[in-house]
Amino acid sequence: MRTPLILLLAALLVALPAAAKDATEEPPMGSDFVFGMVLVGPRDDEGWSQAHYEGGQFVEETIGATMLLAEDYGSLLAGLQQEAAQNNRNPDNIEPPMNDIVADMVLDGAQLIFMTSAEFVNDTNRLALEHPEVTFVQIAGDAVLTGTAPANVGNIMGQMEWGKFAVGCAAALTTETGQVGYLGPLIDSETRRLAASAYLGARHCYQQYRGDDAPPLVFRVEWVGFWFEIPGVTRNPRRLVFSLYNNDFDVVLSGIDTPVAVEIAREFRNNGDVVYASAYENTGPCDDRPDVCIGTAFFNWGPSYADTAERVIAGTWEPEWDWLAPNWDAFDEVAETPVGFVTGGAFPEEFEDELTEFLTEMEDYTRNPFVPVSFPLWQGLLRLQDGTLLADDEELVNLLDVWYLTQLLEGMEGESFQFQLEDD
Repeated sequence: MRTPLILLLAALLVALPAAAKDATEEPPMGSDFVFGMVLVGPRDDEGWSQAHYEGGQFVEETIGATMLLAEDYGSLLAGLQQEAAQNNRNPDNIEPPMNDIVADMVLDGAQLIFMTSAEFVNDTNRLALEHPEVTFVQIAGDAVLTGTAPANVGNIMGQMEWGKFAVGCAAALTTETGQVGYLGPLIDSETRRLAASAYLGARHCYQQYRGDDAPPLVFRVEWVGFWFEIPGVTRNPRRLVFSLYNNDFDVVLSGIDTPVAVEIAREFRNNGDVVYASAYENTGPCDDRPDVCIGTAFFNWGPSYADTAERVIAGTWEPEWDWLAPNWDAFDEVAETPVGFVTGGAFPEEFEDELTEFLTEMEDYTRNPFVPVSFPLWQGLLRLQDGTLLADDEELVNLLDVWYLTQLLEGMEGESFQFQLEDD
């Protein structure tokens, strides 16, 4: 039953993204094209939402289109829910503000709307039925894959697993205490598989390169409760990072949309403590704090967004579930690959060869035509946290089983399903 999907994933795994357009070329006729973008956070969050916003700017510059922007939807919705609860109304019964946001965009001429969060899947499908003349692209979801999407909805996501392998390896090569923390957002299949990929990269490089005298590797996930802090709703990420550093975790990897991890690492470093962190989704925070940042796993949405807009303009767009693979010829070049990894100034020079070797192994894996559709490291003896066998001996975990990961992996510390939102 999965054969067609497996063939699709095989193609996606090795496919290279279209190269960015030469800025000197005449843009296609898109000056009257209007598209919308709904961000879960602010456009300048130095993370996920900023990466999408910059992708929208790329579309404007490339094809001469106009972007309509709605930002910080997560905070807006949380505020309305808190207000409803304070007034003794059921927060679940509030009128979704997404209705008005999308209706206004359509009235202003939007022919394409990017819904930039997996949290928007229900809103996307519902509003797509109300506006069948508009194309909706929902990011990080899988409604097209599962067959539940309306005909005018598509899905796009980058294969960030590769970036997480890389940043996990970098953490394992950097840590001196053998304790690596991971700052996670909310818990779902996406966040579990990305945290687990970072763990697998860390475990592999720790075992492969650090030697027998290294202390046992500890990898702990601390969940915030959302992609960024919402006071009164989520845990405080600053306190979580402080707690990790104060308990001998000397590397904290970021899985949320804000640069809290590198900010706190800088504070500790200013006090004389040798700690490290990673940025996520956007390279800016790492560039600004090279003394503590070991690297960034990043997204680049511009080329895929521009390609989508051009196909909508040409009338050739069709709904697809696109899980975008890296461009291995430019894995560390932000403008040239949908996902990738760049090392930061704090990554130890003594381990540069080992990290390069690891990245080369990953690239070779994707170029081997005899390798089944799977991710490297998701193989061998793997168990979920409750002991359920995921893979045995040389068995490879299928990509879809990674996509729908139901728990963290055995060997990882942290919750797989739910956690206390109040600060400890």
